Amino acid sequence: MKLSASRSGLLGTAAALVCVGALTGCGGPSTYKPTVVPPPAAITQEQFTESTLIPAKAGNSWNYEFETVTQTRGGNNKEQGKMRFTIDGVKDTPQGQVLQISVSKNGETVDRQDWQVSKRGLYQLTAGVANKPFSPIQPLLMLPIKSNMKFSWKGSGICPDGSPGTMRVDSEVRGVETIDTAVGKDSALAVESNTQFQSSKMKALMGITTWYKPNQGIVRLKQALVAPGGSIVTTLKLVSGPK
Repeated sequence: MKLSASRSGLLGTAAALVCVGALTGCGGPSTYKPTVVPPPAAITQEQFTESTLIPAKAGNSWNYEFETVTQTRGGNNKEQGKMRFTIDGVKDTPQGQVLQISVSKNGETVDRQDWQVSKRGLYQLTAGVANKPFSPIQPLLMLPIKSNMKFSWKGSGICPDGSPGTMRVDSEVRGVETIDTAVGKDSALAVESNTQFQSSKMKALMGITTWYKPNQGIVRLKQALVAPGGSIVTTLKLVSGPK
């Protein structure tokens, strides 16, 4: 996400006031029975294979709630809305399947990316609205997955601020974690990546944690970019994905 664009109250209060106004009808501890919510089904690292990393089918889409908090010397700003990742096309190549993905923010296309899925794992080939390539291709999640697995990448391409430059990314598989999505708790594999980049505009750092679920893809994401002028923290929570 670019630096320039990057990623209860009333109803709850009204309900509380009604309850307080008619306290005798609200039911005390002796009558209240909480609903038991089952824990999310656990996943394992072994469930991730070339065929389960992501549902690689043209037309598949993922809808997310996003929140972006920008901090600068002038103050803070919060933005919330909807994001959508869509697979526009799938191409078979000798290196694996290439997924052509468009990213929209509140209905407007803000990024285009090509991803490659193979027995080696999930790699990102391009980024930016102009779909500029990374050199070499950048690993997002490598196979087979092992506990505390680490992998690094160094290359060039479109940096997190949207400008061309050079980058180094150090990644680590943290393991399976229980997370919150927009529709409840889930179990997903956490991969933490820390990026140092030097673009044509700035030198900065970015940390990103991505949570993957077999046969579902990305179910949660948190990204923090720290630049000389401030910081941007963006979170994505899955609302719905391919069935």
